[in-house]
Amino acid sequence: MVTERAGRVADSVRPGCAVSTETAARAPLWFRHPIIAITLRWAPIVGGGAIAFDASLNRLQPSAENGQRIGYLVLLPLLALVAALGIARRRYRELPIHDRQVDYIVGGMALILAVVIVGLLVPRYPDTFDLLRLDMYAGVAYYFGGCVLMFGLRATGRFWPVWLVVVLFGPLPYRALAVLLGGDWKASALVSVLFVGFCAGIAVARTWRRGLLGAVLGLLVGLVLVGLLDLATTGIPNPFAQQLPAAIAAAAVGLYFIWHTIRNKEPNAHLVPRREPTVTRPWPALILLAAITLALFLLPLPPPIDQRIGTGPPLADVPGLSVPDGWTQTGFARLDWAPQYYGTGATLVRQVVTADRVVDAWDAKGRRRTLVVDTLNTDDVFTLQVYPGQTLYSTIYARRSDPLTIELAPGQTGRIYTIVDENLFLTWTYLSLIWRRGAVVQSVRVIAVDNHEPDAPFPEPTPNMGSIAAQTFTILMRGNAVAVDDKPEYKDVDLLTTFGRALVARQWEAP
Repeated sequence: MVTERAGRVADSVRPGCAVSTETAARAPLWFRHPIIAITLRWAPIVGGGAIAFDASLNRLQPSAENGQRIGYLVLLPLLALVAALGIARRRYRELPIHDRQVDYIVGGMALILAVVIVGLLVPRYPDTFDLLRLDMYAGVAYYFGGCVLMFGLRATGRFWPVWLVVVLFGPLPYRALAVLLGGDWKASALVSVLFVGFCAGIAVARTWRRGLLGAVLGLLVGLVLVGLLDLATTGIPNPFAQQLPAAIAAAAVGLYFIWHTIRNKEPNAHLVPRREPTVTRPWPALILLAAITLALFLLPLPPPIDQRIGTGPPLADVPGLSVPDGWTQTGFARLDWAPQYYGTGATLVRQVVTADRVVDAWDAKGRRRTLVVDTLNTDDVFTLQVYPGQTLYSTIYARRSDPLTIELAPGQTGRIYTIVDENLFLTWTYLSLIWRRGAVVQSVRVIAVDNHEPDAPFPEPTPNMGSIAAQTFTILMRGNAVAVDDKPEYKDVDLLTTFGRALVARQWEAP
């Protein structure tokens, strides 16, 4: 009865909005084969995506090879495919109807959204490009729009759990979860296993009980494999090995439920598609897809941050930096959260130094100036691209000026910029320098405040993914002007230049 009703509905709707049985019968026999028909539609979507996001894929490669958390995006398409295949096996009793006008409207809007994200939204966040990776969301919009055009909105909408999970496990939420779990390679592997649990549950969810069971089994298998990998390795495993527990867990759960399906001869659970797509004429949509692909290919991404890494002296055994002559260290603190963001073995030290004498050019009231020196050591230089500048400081909502470049020593430059906090009515001036000291990359920030009193507040290194997300939303709503100081006053350039040169020279002199 259901089949007869589907046939009547398909034959009764107008030609522009449905697939009639006569139209399907006129289609070539080879095109009516389900696997061939689906493959011919997926080919331009996948190929066009590879062309449109070629620059994004090239930017993704270094992070994946360096073992960064964002490397999970290499595994993302495979896990999404497993979940999608599970939904496809359960699709039956669906009326083969669609409205091509709606398909073009929704699919075209999704493709235009991809262009808007890459062309307008991504350039707003040049400093946090590697942290947010908004171009990945543009990729999701592109593939969603392509599927709507080539398969129809109704068919694409059947896979809404897959689209939802892919969006929820975006780069920033993924990094936030990894940091919450400790920030090391095991944390990244565990978050990947969590993603496997969701995908496994979606893939096998013929009922909600089976979906829950599949998710739990995926999580348990992944957790066991992460534990075994931890026991089998003495250091940080290969970047691709970090994703191995998630891949094996997904394959194991999927194969188990396929075997269970075949063994029990469950109805309506075929391993291959049983019918051709409802859209029989996808060729006009190829023109729109090709135009959007070309537009995305031509849109540039923000260039990588210019780190300007110099060559420094060998790293000393003592924490922090040697204080130059004429200055006295009056405060010292170790911050233990650095490994969560900058990799295992990273250290962050804050030193407070005060001038031994009064310099009239630095203070007209005869006060000795105080500076703060934050020194970060890490063996993973790519993390400095992910968390640059003010990302992890309490001044994330303040306005920043353009940097001035100064020479601190032959072959070593530094950058000076200001941060204005209008809530506290304070201006901080930063001197930043990065150099390689042996196997370690050292990032140094020297901070001065325009309030010269002894109790003047300095910005605190306070990591908070929530603050980063909030600032991202603020810039989205109000534009880059909310975070830019276009009329800066570089009040302490002479102070920081003098101290910076003495600090660099002292590190070469220190044993």
